[in-house]
Amino acid sequence: MRNSGREMLAILKDAAARPELFGWFGPIAIHEIDCWLKQSNLRVPDDVRELWGVTGGGDFFDEGETLLRPTAIQSSEPYFIESTDFIDSANQYYVSNGMSTDYLLFHRGSIKSAIRLSDQRIVTLDTAWRVVEAFPNLDDWYLSSLRRDYAVVYSFV
Repeated sequence: MRNSGREMLAILKDAAARPELFGWFGPIAIHEIDCWLKQSNLRVPDDVRELWGVTGGGDFFDEGETLLRPTAIQSSEPYFIESTDFIDSANQYYVSNGMSTDYLLFHRGSIKSAIRLSDQRIVTLDTAWRVVEAFPNLDDWYLSSLRRDYAVVYSFV
């Protein structure tokens, strides 16, 4: 998906090196993601769109990190839970519990991570929905948050 001049996303490198730690829900064609984005009147960073295309979301690290699945396309993976793993239903729930509609939550687990729609930055949020950290791209988010937190547990170098 990335052009040949760009490197693979850091999370995908880790998934290739340690596949036992990543249970993806299954790839989604980019045109399906684009259709969903258009119907939902959403725009997301290209790297998030790429990650969804390759993985379709999924569960990773034994501690229960989940990359939410965009679109309404089902996953046949046994660990996919329709009521909680779709991005739309998860965001409806979190907005009804105080999260701003300026955020599109795309990850939950040890932290909650969202795309701030107004500026397309990736942010981590506290329990009161305040920004803890903001990142310019997906790699910076992953490397500075989840991967850093799990580096010792999983012997990442």
